[in-house]
Amino acid sequence: MWRHSRRLAIFRRFYSYHRRKENVWESRLFMASIASVIAGSVSWYYFWPHHTFSTPVAKILRKGLKAESDKGDFDYKSALESYKMGLRQAKEENIPEWSNEYTGIQLKIAQMMEYLHDYGSALLMYKQINSAYLTFLKSDLAEDDAYPELSKPYIILKNLRVSVKIARVLERSNQTENALKVLKHAMMLCSNYAIAKSAKAQGKDLKGVKLVIENNRILVNNNEEIKVERNRENWSPFTFEFFNASDYYVSLCTAYGNLEEAIRERQRGLLFMVLAQVPGGDILLSQYNLGSLLYMKAEQLESLELKYRKDLPRRQEKLERTVTTKNNYLSAATECFETVREMATSLDQKQKKGSTNAVRTSGINENNSIKSKVLWFQVDQTTDDSIALSTYALGVIKLHGGMYKEAEDLLKETMRRASRTNYTELIQETQRELGKLEQERKYGPKLVSASK
Repeated sequence: MWRHSRRLAIFRRFYSYHRRKENVWESRLFMASIASVIAGSVSWYYFWPHHTFSTPVAKILRKGLKAESDKGDFDYKSALESYKMGLRQAKEENIPEWSNEYTGIQLKIAQMMEYLHDYGSALLMYKQINSAYLTFLKSDLAEDDAYPELSKPYIILKNLRVSVKIARVLERSNQTENALKVLKHAMMLCSNYAIAKSAKAQGKDLKGVKLVIENNRILVNNNEEIKVERNRENWSPFTFEFFNASDYYVSLCTAYGNLEEAIRERQRGLLFMVLAQVPGGDILLSQYNLGSLLYMKAEQLESLELKYRKDLPRRQEKLERTVTTKNNYLSAATECFETVREMATSLDQKQKKGSTNAVRTSGINENNSIKSKVLWFQVDQTTDDSIALSTYALGVIKLHGGMYKEAEDLLKETMRRASRTNYTELIQETQRELGKLEQERKYGPKLVSASK
C-alpha cells in the first residue's frame, strides 16, 4: 500500500507552487502593471478627468481620488460617496453602461466597498458591470470594429477580469461552487471566441453552434470534431488572463475537493495552450500539473479502497471497481510524467531553441480508462523544472511500488537536474525521499493509514 499523507502533501505543495510558477508571464505582467499604475495614477489624477469626462463628473471624481490617497488620509468612505455621486452624474449624462468611463467608476466603487469590507455590495457592483458587458456582447455593437477598445475580444477580456473579481469575492464568502460557475462561463466566452475565429478563417460559421471540449477534441454539437489551427492571434488580447483564470479555476476545484473537474479543466487548458502557442516550458509544467492531479485522485481512491477492504466480502464489487479506477488514474499520471521526461533526451541532445516537439497528454475518459493525444508545441529554454519535477514524481511512484533501484536512479537524476537550476525546494524533497528509500531497504516500508 502507498503511504498517503506524506506523498499527497508533497504533490499538493508542488502542484500549488508550480501552478504559480507555470505562469511566468503573470509575474512579468504584474511588474509591468505596477509601473503603469505608478505612472497611470498620476496621469489619471491630473489629466484623465480633463479628457474623458464632462467637467461636473471630473470634479466629483477628483474629490474621490484625493480622499482615497494619502492626501485624504485614505478616507475610503468619503471616496466611495464621491464615486457614487460621479456615477449618478455619468448616468444623467447618458454615458453608456458598458463604456470604459462608466465601468471605470463602478470598479472604483467596488474597490472602495472591498476596502470597507462591504463584500456583498462590492459583489453586486461587479455583477452589474458583468451584466453590462454581456448585454453589449449580445448587441450589434460587438461586431463593429470601428473602436478596437470596444470590440468583442476586448469586452470579453474585461468580462473575464471582472468575473475573476466576482469569483474571489465569492470564494471569500465560502461560495466556491458559485465562483466556479462564474469563472467557467467567462472562460467559455474566451475559448469559444478563439475557436470560432479559427473556424471563420477556414470558412466555417460557428455562430449559435454548441461547442464541447472532450478528451482533447473540440466537438460541434457533441459529435463532429473540428480542426482548430494553432494561432496565438486567435487568443488575443486575453491570452494571459485566460490561462491565469484557468489556473485559478483548477486551484478552486482542488480546494473544493472536485478533482475530476480540476483534471478536466487542466486537460482543456493544455489543449488551449497548444492552440494559443504559449511557451513550451509552460505547457510542460502544465502537463506535470495534470499528472499531479491524476496522482492526487489515485490517492483519494486508495483511501476508499482501504475502507472497502475492511468491509469484505460485502463491498467486494465496489472494491474491484475502485481498484481498477485507481490504477487507471495512476497509470495516466505516470504517463503524464513520462511524456515530460521523454523531452529530456531530445533537449539534452539538441538544446535547440524553437524546434518543434510533441508531448502526449493523458487523462481519464468517461469510462475511467486512459485517453491520450499528441499535442505539438515549440520548445524553449524553460523546460528544466518540469522535467526535474516529473522525474521526481516517477521516482516517488517507483518507491511506492517497492522498485528501489528504479526509484533511486530517478531520484538521483532529479538531484542532478534540480542542482543544475538551483531548485532548492525540490533538492530538499528529493534528499528526504532518498533517505526514506534507504530506510525502507533496511527495515521495509512503514505503512501509514489513510486516516492519518
